[in-house]
Amino acid sequence: LEILQIKFPTNWDCTQLMALNPGGKENCFLVLGESESGEIALVEQKKGDGRIVAVDLISLQEPEYGLNTENKYFFMVNAIGNRVKYGEYYPEKHKYAEFVDLLKDLGEKYPSIKIEEEGEATGEFKIYSMSMGNPSNPGILIYSNVHGNEWENSYGTYVFIKYLAEHKDQNIIDLDKYFLKVVPIVNPFGHEHMTRQNKNLVDLNRNGDYFWDKYIGADPGNYKPGAYDWKGTYPFSEPESKIYKNISESGNFLALLDLHGNPSGTGFNKWMGVAANTKPDAFEKGVLFKEAFNNSIRGRYILMQKKEKKPELMTIEKIRKSKLSPNLYNTISNDRYGYIVELLCGYGSTGFIVMQDDIVCELCEAFCKVFAP
Repeated sequence: LEILQIKFPTNWDCTQLMALNPGGKENCFLVLGESESGEIALVEQKKGDGRIVAVDLISLQEPEYGLNTENKYFFMVNAIGNRVKYGEYYPEKHKYAEFVDLLKDLGEKYPSIKIEEEGEATGEFKIYSMSMGNPSNPGILIYSNVHGNEWENSYGTYVFIKYLAEHKDQNIIDLDKYFLKVVPIVNPFGHEHMTRQNKNLVDLNRNGDYFWDKYIGADPGNYKPGAYDWKGTYPFSEPESKIYKNISESGNFLALLDLHGNPSGTGFNKWMGVAANTKPDAFEKGVLFKEAFNNSIRGRYILMQKKEKKPELMTIEKIRKSKLSPNLYNTISNDRYGYIVELLCGYGSTGFIVMQDDIVCELCEAFCKVFAP
């Protein structure tokens, strides 16, 4: 294995690259990847029965809290280090109906997966879930996309369920002993329109009943429908929240995982929260969860967040106890283990969806192994 560090002229195409290679069209360089600004980042050239792959580690800016260069070393790391295990690429973000079609197709292909319509959300959308195993068994509940503009995590949950169905010999969760339920998109309207709130302008993750009456929002002087964290007119006022509550109370769930996200510039993507209304030893269990994830993902991705002086490994660094707020996971974690994890989100395209899918699947695997051993 030889790593070539080179710089490609901006906006070169295959014709121009061919001029460097007298072997003709059959030996043309194939552009495998570009930056979001159109710079060539990864090329391949066939050589006999093999190939040469070159990655640009020079011209793209250093990884920092921008969306187009955080993982310029992605391909090199996968060649020599802790490679991607789960990530899948999708060329574009699906409309909600298209995503639902993916779920239904998955259920038809794999009888071990049950796709269930859970109820109607705002905007005339319906919420769907994926489940595996016997619902009478102790269960794990994983959900994402409560905030519609944090859409990436839903793909990771889909890939995770698909992986379990495709690999009968998986050692992640014993589906003869445990039940697994995943709600990939809790906020269909927000997913469709790239908004944090639902159609009624409510932040669903402030619409639970835990500490609802005392919660005053991040901007009390302008706290009204459409505000960043508007809690609604009363606890569980929204159909999405009601559906969530019904799901959580319908099963014998041992633990629940709430997947959220932030743009990289915020500095809130290396932590997890422990629900305020949870089991006494939830923090200690959270440490086991954090370490299981970090040990699996360590060295695969890097990230430089706001206020950081240099790129660091993409791992969970801190565990925090939840604030007193009507977050949904605070509401239903009583006598269960409840956690929230913030991941990178807010991308305008699916350019980093492999990374997102991979990280989400690793989180789900670590969660299952700790709480459904």
